[in-house]
Amino acid sequence: MIDAPIARSADERCRMAVRDVPSAREAITTFRVLERFEAGPKDDGYSLIECKLFTGRTHQIRVHMQYTRHPIVGDPVYNAHGPRDARAQLGLRRQFLHSYTIAFEHPTTGEPMAFADNLPRDLQEALDTLAERSLGKTDAGREVAELMAASPVPSVEGEVPDE
Repeated sequence: MIDAPIARSADERCRMAVRDVPSAREAITTFRVLERFEAGPKDDGYSLIECKLFTGRTHQIRVHMQYTRHPIVGDPVYNAHGPRDARAQLGLRRQFLHSYTIAFEHPTTGEPMAFADNLPRDLQEALDTLAERSLGKTDAGREVAELMAASPVPSVEGEVPDE
């Protein structure tokens, strides 16, 4: 669990940061490791994680992961402690972030709604490049993989779906 308040960065007004100031707002994120990947020549290894947000702060996952010195792959803004070699970004041109499940109550009927979605192709390709370095999935990783295997594969904007 990361229980660390978030406020605007003192140095860069466009960024958020973990700060202990009166304007900081409570931010709580829990996470669990799904799979670990061994270190390579240009990185210290990777971990595929699942985060659960208990608050909804701007850039919360990105800020909390940088705070714990485990920045998100492909994040150009919150990557102070990450590797500098471009190959460590696994060919991504965006952050490796994906909401694979979402649940809420329908605003009119109050009915519980839940949806699951598999990894987009670019994120799956990034994971595939690490496959030979996998140290294995955790129990949580096997649970999530099973859920995602039954979910649709989303298309990437501008991509033509496979026929």
